[in-house]
Amino acid sequence: IPSETFLDVSLGMSGDTLTTFQNGLTYFGSDLDSFGFDNGNRDVPSNLVAFLDSGKRISDLTVAEQEGIAGQLMPINLVTLQRVPNQRANLSGSLTAGTAIDIGSDATLGLIATASIKNRLRNRTVKSQVASADFGEIFENSSTFITDENMLFNALIGVGLDIGEHTIRWTNLYIRDALKTARLETANNTLLGATGFDFLNQQTAWFERQLVDTQIVTELRFDPVKIDLRGGYARTDREAPFNTNVSYTRTNAPGSPYGNEFVAYLSQVSDAGITNVAFDDLKEELWYGGIDLTYEVTPSLNGTIGYAYTDN
Repeated sequence: IPSETFLDVSLGMSGDTLTTFQNGLTYFGSDLDSFGFDNGNRDVPSNLVAFLDSGKRISDLTVAEQEGIAGQLMPINLVTLQRVPNQRANLSGSLTAGTAIDIGSDATLGLIATASIKNRLRNRTVKSQVASADFGEIFENSSTFITDENMLFNALIGVGLDIGEHTIRWTNLYIRDALKTARLETANNTLLGATGFDFLNQQTAWFERQLVDTQIVTELRFDPVKIDLRGGYARTDREAPFNTNVSYTRTNAPGSPYGNEFVAYLSQVSDAGITNVAFDDLKEELWYGGIDLTYEVTPSLNGTIGYAYTDN
């Protein structure tokens, strides 16, 4: 319970020489991406949901049904890489407020709330090489340019009530952490084909984690008896929808009409790259509670019994 009413507001800006005002990568996603939320664009496609619910194998579907599923797996706004010139700085802001209200002669109600949001950009380049078993020859080189946009939002609301010797506390916490990543890899493998294959691989991904937690704690004093009650609920969600890898291969084959072009060979032997779309979803829930009963036998001796419950 705050001793007095207050309001705090803060804004922040930061950057680094490798990211701020430099070129970066992104993809559109949805209108709410910068806040760490999705507006439904990344929901599992309807045709795929219907197929999974049917219990059929993919081979049981007609060609039209298979094409209907495939046609929804790579929406343009989720798989099209875009170059961003002169990227903005990192931004953050927070708001905290609290107050206390007297109720009657022996009761006080306290309220406190805080919320903050951060949006951070980060560029990095990852280089890798693959060598022969005796390390005598390097036959594969790759370089991956990555731009990560990390969004963190959290909020807390607390309510407290003091009534004489009794106290009630209710705390609610919400945390959401989202990562939007765009990657572009260039690679070469000299062992493939007659003169080696060149690869251009792109990845667009979205990872979100969310925590909701609410708990109530009550302390009751009836001398010489003290009763402590507690209960709460927590839920975590982890989702990674529409994580897409698209591989383009240039075979450099002299006799091929596309030997000098980067082509996505989605189901051909000549494609050494991997093109896929993945969906991940995990949810966990927890209910918990407990009670402690304390009896003051003497000023220096207490007896306590308790019970705790957990279900997840």
